Amino acid sequence: MNYTSMRIVASKLDDWRVKQHFKYVDVILRNRDVSHLSPQLQQAREHYLNHLHAYAERGIFPRNHEYRGFSPCFIDRDGRECAVANLLMVSGHNETAQQIAATANYAYVPQMHFSELEDWSRQSGLSKEELALIQPGYYLTVDGTFLNLLLVSWATGLIALLLNAVQLIRRRKGGFIAGLGLILAIPSLLVAVLCFSNAWHASQLSINPDYYAHDLALQDVGPLMLATLISLGIALITAGLSIYRIRSFIKSIPNQEYSEKQG
Repeated sequence: MNYTSMRIVASKLDDWRVKQHFKYVDVILRNRDVSHLSPQLQQAREHYLNHLHAYAERGIFPRNHEYRGFSPCFIDRDGRECAVANLLMVSGHNETAQQIAATANYAYVPQMHFSELEDWSRQSGLSKEELALIQPGYYLTVDGTFLNLLLVSWATGLIALLLNAVQLIRRRKGGFIAGLGLILAIPSLLVAVLCFSNAWHASQLSINPDYYAHDLALQDVGPLMLATLISLGIALITAGLSIYRIRSFIKSIPNQEYSEKQG
């Protein structure tokens, strides 16, 4: 798989993550009690939530080319807008969206101090807190470099596991492949630690309001924990099988020396 293919896969993974975020938010917002809103505001809210659903289904999301981590992007350099920018634009507030992009393109909603945004929020039936809930971040840890590291560590670990398994089935006693397998288990273990660290960071962001991340990071915890378990599984199985074969090889050495003496 070449670098371009890696980037495509990484983009697809991030699009899937963002889409899951919008599905999660859609359920939350549609189940909130809005009886305190006027019928007009309830209708406007339903209208924008339907637009949000359509936006998520379309699946064309911006890319954050400037910042790594849980960083939002209002409108990217290719003109792809985030969900909040899209809602502003479909309501005819394109100028406001462009103004925000020009001065606060990588800010979280609570950091956006624009009277036009406040006015639109009051007319939309969506509070600014709910707009902050809608806004996802774009997690560039899952970029080409990280994905390359992930796939390479998995591939080398699986190759080492396969070679050791084949030699075990054939009752080969050589220690080189076993030792190599033990060494190649280390990258998978390191990747597992990296994935778990990022999952922990994501979970902490999601519960710490000071980061303005709200729930968005929770959508990364699942995939990162899955990657953690896969990497850890490959590392432990490869290392375990390698250690077993190394011990068997060491135990066989006295027998080999005895056979040579008898010969």
